[in-house]
Amino acid sequence: MADQQFLAILTEFLKTAQSAFPIANEAPLHMRFPSSERSTVLGSPTGKDFWESEPAQMLVENLYSDEVIASYLRPPENQEATELQGILASYVGVWNASGLEAAAFANNTASELLAELRLNERACTAFRVVNGIEMPNETDGANLSFGITILPASRRNLTQLFLNAGMNPIEIVKVPAGPAALVVIEQRVSRDDMGPLASVSAFGFSVVLGIQVRMALWLASGRLPTLGDAFAFEKATYPAIQHQQVPAALERKFPPSGEAWTLDQEAVDQLDSVLRRVAVLWGWVNPRSEDETTRRVAWTALTYLDSALNTADWALVLLLSYSAIDGLLLSREESDSFLVYRTAWLIGRSDSERRNIRRFIDKLYFVRSKVAHGERPAISELEGLAGENEGGNAANGRPPDLELRVKNRCLELARRAGLAFIWLALDHDEEGLPYFRRTKSEIVGLLDAAHQNDVEAKNELSSRMPLELFRDPL
Repeated sequence: MADQQFLAILTEFLKTAQSAFPIANEAPLHMRFPSSERSTVLGSPTGKDFWESEPAQMLVENLYSDEVIASYLRPPENQEATELQGILASYVGVWNASGLEAAAFANNTASELLAELRLNERACTAFRVVNGIEMPNETDGANLSFGITILPASRRNLTQLFLNAGMNPIEIVKVPAGPAALVVIEQRVSRDDMGPLASVSAFGFSVVLGIQVRMALWLASGRLPTLGDAFAFEKATYPAIQHQQVPAALERKFPPSGEAWTLDQEAVDQLDSVLRRVAVLWGWVNPRSEDETTRRVAWTALTYLDSALNTADWALVLLLSYSAIDGLLLSREESDSFLVYRTAWLIGRSDSERRNIRRFIDKLYFVRSKVAHGERPAISELEGLAGENEGGNAANGRPPDLELRVKNRCLELARRAGLAFIWLALDHDEEGLPYFRRTKSEIVGLLDAAHQNDVEAKNELSSRMPLELFRDPL
C-alpha cells in the first residue's frame, strides 16, 4: 500500500482536477495536450494552468522522488511531452468513471498506479486507418503474421481499441466514408531499449508500419489504399497515448487506385505470404541465412516503388519504376538490352504475355530516356505505353487520362517484377524460418538460361512464381 503522504498528495491532485474541469469527461484530453511552445499539437490553456497548479506540481515531484520511476521519465520541465502526463490523465479519466470520492479512489488505486509507473516493459497498441479495404460482413477481422490485425473501421472496433485511453474515438478519428479498415499492431516495448516514452516509440512504429503494410497491400493486390490517422497507446489501466491526424488534403492528393480490395480469406493468405517475405527486407525478422547484396537490391527496389506510390507525377513514376526493375535485373556493366528478355521471363506467364512485356520494355526504355534527358515524349509514344492504338484518337486527338494509364501500367509492371524477384530470392524452411534461396546473380542466371530455352530453368520459374498475385497482363 502507498504511504500516507502519497495518498494525501494524490487525493488533493484529484480534487484539483475536479475543480479545474467542470465537464469531468473532458479532463483527460485537456491534461494530455496542454498548450505549450514545445508541443506539436494544438494544446489546451486549461490543461497548462492545471499542470502549473501546486497539487499537480507536488504530485510530479513526489513521483520523481522514486528512483525507479524517475529513471524512466523525462525531466519535469518537459512535462507536456512525458509518459507521466498521459498516464495521470488516464488515471483521472478512470476516477471520473468510478463515481468514488477522491480519497476512496486514491486509497484503492494508488499502489496500482505506482506499480504501473515502475514497469520496465510496456504493452502497446498502434494502428493506422486505411481506406480502400473492405472486410466481408461476417468477419471480425484478419489476423496476420508479426502481431498485425486488420479490422473493419467500425464504431465497435474503434471503441474497443480506445478502451481506457481517455479519449472519444468517434470524435477524433477520421474514418473515410467508403470502405475502410484499421491496421493494428500489438507490441511489447522495453523502456530500457526504447527510451522513456513507450507510446512515442509505438507511435513511430505505427507510422512506419502503416506505410510498409500499405506497400504489402499494394504488392499483394495491385490496389493502393490511402493512409489516414495514426494512433498508439499503452495497453494498461492508465495508458499514455500519441496520435497524429493526416490532413484531408493529403487524402485528396493521393486517392486510392482502382476498386476496393475485399479482404476475404484468400486475400488474407495472399497478403500474409507477401508480409512474411518482405518482413526480411524491412528488418522485422532475421533470415536463417543471409545474402546482404540481394537484400540491398530488393530493398532499394521497394524504396523506389514506395516513392513512386507517393507521387502523382506520371513521369517520375515512369523513371522510378524503370529504375526499380533495372536494379533488380542488371549489373552496372550490362546493357539495357538484357532487361527486355529478363523482365519478360521474370514475370511473363505465357509466350504471348512475354512478347507483350518485351514490346512494353522497349517502348518504356525509349520514353524513359527522353524524360531523363529533359525531352517531352510525343502523344503517340505515350499511347504505346498506355496500350492505345498508335497514331492518336481521331475524334479529339488525345485519349482521356493518358498519363494516368501510363503511370498505372508502369507501376503494375514494377509491382510484378518486385514480387517475382522476392519470391525467387526468399523462401521458408519446414519450420517456417525465412532464408535466402537465391542470390541476385543466381536469379539472373536462371532468367538467362530460360531465354536460352533451358527446360529446367523454365519449369523452375513457372513453379516458383506467385502467379495468384499477378493482375491482368499488360
